[in-house]
Amino acid sequence: MKKFATVLFVLSAFNLCGQVYVVTPDGLRDKDIVDQSYLVINVEGKTASQLYDNALKYINATHKNPEYAMKGNVAGEYLKFTTYVPDFLIIEHMKANYDMNLSLTTELNFKDGRVKLEFIEIGMATDSGTKLLFMQEMVGVDIPIYTKKLELKKPEAKTAVENYFNGRVKELTDYLFERTASDKW
Repeated sequence: MKKFATVLFVLSAFNLCGQVYVVTPDGLRDKDIVDQSYLVINVEGKTASQLYDNALKYINATHKNPEYAMKGNVAGEYLKFTTYVPDFLIIEHMKANYDMNLSLTTELNFKDGRVKLEFIEIGMATDSGTKLLFMQEMVGVDIPIYTKKLELKKPEAKTAVENYFNGRVKELTDYLFERTASDKW
């Protein structure tokens, strides 16, 4: 029940700010503009430089080795970094459980009052190589969320992926607005 209440709280927070990803057969998309793979986070009153600095704080706080995670950096304008999440989620498929790991690359572009956020490379796979795909590519060992006929095959995976990525959006947004728990000491 506690987990359910937390999920409801997180989802209601996303609906207030309108920055929500949904899983589609084509991957992650903006809930309101489904042909758009990125979100624009509006942060009124902050300069591009301030937003960049706050995003660096986010990366430093959420990565064990932020220097290794950083793949691109143009001061005040652009950040690109990688994230690896072991045991990201467990998928039941054909009466077996698969522990999926997540690897992703994130790009952030900064302008005064807004940040463009895009997860440009998303890989979800087991240690043995079985992949969780947004859409079925061919019949085989990989696990699709959607079939080739665009039918939702794994609703629990869709929800779990959306919750994870929308949680990252909320966490980054809190850093951009400077409303993190680490600021309250």
